[in-house]
Amino acid sequence: MVTSRIHRPRARISQGIAAAVTTVALVAGCGGADSEPTNATEEERVEGLVAVLAEGEADYEPAKNPADLAGRADLVVEGRISQFAPGPIYGSSMEDPEAIGSVVMQVEIASVLADNRLGSGTAETPEVAYVQIYSGDPDAYARLAPPKSPALLYLTVLPEPEKITPGEPVTNANAGRPASEPLVAPTTPQGFVLETTDGVVQPQEAREAPGATLDDYAPSAVTFPEERAFMEAG
Repeated sequence: MVTSRIHRPRARISQGIAAAVTTVALVAGCGGADSEPTNATEEERVEGLVAVLAEGEADYEPAKNPADLAGRADLVVEGRISQFAPGPIYGSSMEDPEAIGSVVMQVEIASVLADNRLGSGTAETPEVAYVQIYSGDPDAYARLAPPKSPALLYLTVLPEPEKITPGEPVTNANAGRPASEPLVAPTTPQGFVLETTDGVVQPQEAREAPGATLDDYAPSAVTFPEERAFMEAG
């Protein structure tokens, strides 16, 4: 039986997030502003996105089923990826060789499937989730993510950037989001799910479930659908 999976972290940032999230979910990647025109097919885009997002590893305990994953998350939402924006820089500037840039993936929320945030009974339902992803290249995500991709996200609310790496500089801490909105991250790599014309893809896990839909990964689902390594049959 598999008791843990590996998803490689960016060490300094991932240590800070691990303390808050209990897992490291985000990876070295890339991001930019609004999507640029491209002739790439959906399959080519998704394949490129998986290649970027599945680069990393961190030790985490995989959820047994969607309800288990939902119990670890602050928020579970369904929506569509709308755009990518430059996020905070963990360092004095990108000229700092130790700095780690980030991109904020903005997801237009269609429905909230679970809300475990403290005080969620009185909290306003968010309209947009600002999902932080660690990055190097500021353009590739916008080119790779299929436009308006339907997504299901199990999310953990992150501390403010200055608290992720205490005592170390953070540049543009509010980049990519309104100052009043929190940054969030997938609770584990299992918690980032995209629906395509062929089924469902977990880009950070590099796994897919042909023929599945986002409903098969919702908190109400009894178990996860049968999966395989991404493009295994191709």
